[in-house]
Amino acid sequence: PWFGLENEVVSEPYVVRRRIFMDDLPISQKKDLIMRTVAEHQVTLLQGETGSGKTTQVPSFILEAAEAARSSGSRAGPPVRIVVT
Repeated sequence: PWFGLENEVVSEPYVVRRRIFMDDLPISQKKDLIMRTVAEHQVTLLQGETGSGKTTQVPSFILEAAEAARSSGSRAGPPVRIVVT
């Protein structure tokens, strides 16, 4: 869709901002599967479409699970490395 006036010539680009609710991202529908896979495997590779939430949400899922485990009194496990590209 066009975000300008009908016949307007613009010398500078428009900045279009929209609010994205994280629960609306496609990756959130697979959270349980992703977390189960991460828990069961030393290395997990995740592939998805641009804008699906891979690089923003999956690290949040992992950190959320680690925080929940820590606050429930679980002993600390080995360090976790999260690489996102």
